[in-house]
Amino acid sequence: MSDAFDFLDEEIELKVDELQVTNPAEATFVYEQIKRLKEKLAEEEQRIKDYLDMQHERAMRHLTSKREQIERQLFPLEGLLKGYIQMRKEADPKYSFSCQFGSAYIKKGDTRWVWPDNKTIIAQLTKDGKSHLMRIKREPDKTKIREEYSAINGGIPTDALGFKLEGVEFEDMPDKMVFKFKEDDKEAA
Repeated sequence: MSDAFDFLDEEIELKVDELQVTNPAEATFVYEQIKRLKEKLAEEEQRIKDYLDMQHERAMRHLTSKREQIERQLFPLEGLLKGYIQMRKEADPKYSFSCQFGSAYIKKGDTRWVWPDNKTIIAQLTKDGKSHLMRIKREPDKTKIREEYSAINGGIPTDALGFKLEGVEFEDMPDKMVFKFKEDDKEAA
């Protein structure tokens, strides 16, 4: 093997244009060096990937901690502002708070459908001839049911023909504060 290849194990730049491979042993040596360098590159890429993963996890834990800390500070402040707005709404039902920083108002909470017992709903839909409101695997198609039945607060959903659907409960969601900040005028709930 040529002495020109002896320095490859050291961490110096190789001047490839000065070298020649003239026999299988030198070719094998060059191949071995290529393999070593590619493995070194893969190890470095993996080390950096592991480091970034660790940093990402650390950053996400930090973000979660900060979010919880800020939310604990926000909760009583939002309660104070909500109390003030509710007090003002007693005199003026259309009142919404506004100041030089932006505005806030109380938005009525949505009604959430609660589906505790699919079997009861399936039996009722089958009895009423409304199989089109069920999926093939014999479960209620909740999207279609919401379209066909009307939600009655605390009551039983009823369709236009008066059919009642047993097995569905309604749960009124709490009102939520909506903020509009002047910087970007996006709603923040």
